[in-house]
Amino acid sequence: PLIESCHLNEILHGYLDQIATHQTTLYQSGLTEINFNTPFKLSLVRIVQEILNNTIKHADAKHIHLSIRTSRNWIALLYKDDGKGFSSQHFSEGLGQRNMGMRIDLLNGHYKLKSSPGKGVHYTILIPTINQYEKN
Repeated sequence: PLIESCHLNEILHGYLDQIATHQTTLYQSGLTEINFNTPFKLSLVRIVQEILNNTIKHADAKHIHLSIRTSRNWIALLYKDDGKGFSSQHFSEGLGQRNMGMRIDLLNGHYKLKSSPGKGVHYTILIPTINQYEKN
């Protein structure tokens, strides 16, 4: 289905179903049928895809957890996995990570990445939702 006609939950569920062969996934959503505009939805999907692609490529994680919550003015994406993790001292930002950071910056959001060897990865991403809704 086209991204324009789908709600964010549908899109993310579809993507997580595709990667379920790699990891056990847990997706929790506090999203109601909020109708975000298409560019905003696409940016959020690309951010989640980048995190999950990195998990598949590098983390050797068995379990991932993605939680999305919204408030009146913010959307929060919380992600964690039980993969290999890495030392922040030895972290080199790849193209995908840079692109993800740029997408978050363009949306006036911010993120925190925490990881250590053997402890997996944890992202906290906060993005304002002001002016990101479809006009009726």
